[in-house]
Amino acid sequence: MRAHRSTPRGARTLGVLAATNMLWAAASVGCHRTDQAHTATTVATTIIEAPSSQHPEIQPETERATTESAREATAESEEMKILILVDGEQLGATLEDNPTARAFAEMLPLELELSDYASTEKISHLDAKLTTRDAPEGLDPTIGDITYYAPWGNMAIFYRDFGYARGLVKIGHIDSGIEKLGQKKTDFTVRFERASTSE
Repeated sequence: MRAHRSTPRGARTLGVLAATNMLWAAASVGCHRTDQAHTATTVATTIIEAPSSQHPEIQPETERATTESAREATAESEEMKILILVDGEQLGATLEDNPTARAFAEMLPLELELSDYASTEKISHLDAKLTTRDAPEGLDPTIGDITYYAPWGNMAIFYRDFGYARGLVKIGHIDSGIEKLGQKKTDFTVRFERASTSE
């Protein structure tokens, strides 16, 4: 028979202590890793849920839409409205935002005698030539367009459709009532003036 080798009591005690320390160390590492994972999760959640005000480069769709609407409203408010007075009636018109239209606006208020031309337009000679800076070479006007014909230095308001013409520059459009001008068979006087902005 082989003799059974017994382990001294002191050695067994040291072994138990060593094993206990190893388990405690492993548990501490696990808790540390868990705390790190929890911290990372919390940071990620905070970034995702952070309001857009803390990140100005991220603009919600509703805010962008509101900004665009405000810009459009501002652009509309900057349009120059004018009145065309004929036989005691007022025709509203809107001037274009171009150098030629702005030069015409500087002449207001202005009275002109309009004559019929080719049963298509009402024309009048202007005392001063208008600038055509940045203007296109020509224009295919629509009914109601207020234009400047550079070769002749006159204004032309179209009450019937017309084809493309070189040297024609659009300076505005009559918003309503163009048929009143078309009904005139003889020469007549009209007055152009800025529309009042006061309420």
